[in-house]
Amino acid sequence: MPLRNGSIIAIFSPRWVPLSLTGLLLIGWLALGATCAHAQVQVEQVGEDATPDVKGASQPEVIIAQGEGAVGDVTDLIPEGAPGLTPTDGNSASIFQDGSGNDARIRQVGTGNEASASQLGDNNEIAIAQGDGSLPSGFSDGLPEDLSATDVFEAVRTFRPGASGTENRAVAVHSGNRNQTAIAQLGTGNVAGIRLDGSDNAMNLLQTGDENRFLMDTSVQDLDMNVLQNGSGNSLQTTVPVSAEMNGNGIELVIRRGGGAPLPLGNGE
Repeated sequence: MPLRNGSIIAIFSPRWVPLSLTGLLLIGWLALGATCAHAQVQVEQVGEDATPDVKGASQPEVIIAQGEGAVGDVTDLIPEGAPGLTPTDGNSASIFQDGSGNDARIRQVGTGNEASASQLGDNNEIAIAQGDGSLPSGFSDGLPEDLSATDVFEAVRTFRPGASGTENRAVAVHSGNRNQTAIAQLGTGNVAGIRLDGSDNAMNLLQTGDENRFLMDTSVQDLDMNVLQNGSGNSLQTTVPVSAEMNGNGIELVIRRGGGAPLPLGNGE
C-alpha cells in the first residue's frame, strides 16, 4: 500500500426540512464550475411525480433527470496504480497517497464493508466511517444550516459508529491540494463514490439507511458541499458540485452539465 509523506489511521471492528415518509423531498444547491462558479441552482422535489423546478440557471447549463436508476460502479473512480477493493467476509480497506501532508482515516464496524481512499496531491484529508447506529451528535435532525462543510468533516473525522453495518462500499479520491472528503455510511448495502479534481474543496456525504447510492465525479475549486441521504433506496449521480438533503425512500436523481442547447427536464430527456 504506497504511502509517501502522509499519515494513516485505520480502525476495523467485527431541517433543513421535516418530512413525513409518505412523501419525498429533495432540496439542493449547485455551483456550476469555473465558468459560472457563482451561479446557484435550487432544486426542490416534493412527491414521487413532481418535476424539479430549476432556478438561477438555464436548462442548457444543468440537466436534471428523474427515475434513471442506480449510479454506476464507484470503483471506476480509483486511480491507476492504486490498490482496488478486495471483497472479504470481514472488512477491507485500501489507502494510496502520492504527495505530502496527506491524512486518511478509515473506521469500519461490522462485516463486509469496503473502503478505498486515494489522494494525489498535498495536504488533503479523507475520513470514512462505516457501520450502523446514529449519526454524529447534532445531526439527528439532518444537516445543521449553521455548520460549514469543514465543520461537518471534523465531526465525521472523529466519529465512531455505535453499531455494526454490513456490505457498505465507499471510494474517495482527491486530485489536487487541500481537499477534504468525509463519507459516513450507517446501515446495509450503501454505496458511495466521490472524486474531486481541484483544490481547496470540502465535501461530505452522510448515508443513513439501506441501499442508498451516491456518485460525484467533478472538477471543482474552493467549494463547500454537504449531502445527506436519509432513508433507503435513494440514488444521486452528479457531475455538478452539489449540496443536497434527501429524505425518504426510492428518490432517484441524475444531475449533470448540459451541452449548450435547450433540453427537456425529467423522464425521457
